Amino acid sequence: MTAPHPTGFANPKLLKMFSIIAVVFGMASIFSGGTALFGPEKAQILAGDVVPFVVWFNFLGGGVYIVAGIGLYQRFEWAATLAMVITIATVIIFIAMAFYIFTGAAFEARTIGAMTFRTALWAFITIIARKALAAGATPNTIH
Repeated sequence: MTAPHPTGFANPKLLKMFSIIAVVFGMASIFSGGTALFGPEKAQILAGDVVPFVVWFNFLGGGVYIVAGIGLYQRFEWAATLAMVITIATVIIFIAMAFYIFTGAAFEARTIGAMTFRTALWAFITIIARKALAAGATPNTIH
């Protein structure tokens, strides 16, 4: 008798899809953060009033996102833990950004939207990873 195929958040195909999204998101974070930090002056001007530590976090985090995505694609347990660490770190940076904004520092409103999206994405990836791996997502369950 075989176990039923996991559905919902435990679906291994969902894990595979979001592991790929994590890698693409990591590459995009490196590109956008790198452009804001090191790009031509015009690109830095277009970035506007960036929150420096948020840009650095997103730029450096991009590499970690790629590692997590690759680990999740290969269904390594440590990758689910890494996704959770990314989520927690993102929440901490988001809170720090709120304090930064409340001091009256200049910022772009789109940064709040971007951090909201980033936090939600990694929370969702963490839930999917933990559920799929707990349900036994193995190479034989992903087609």
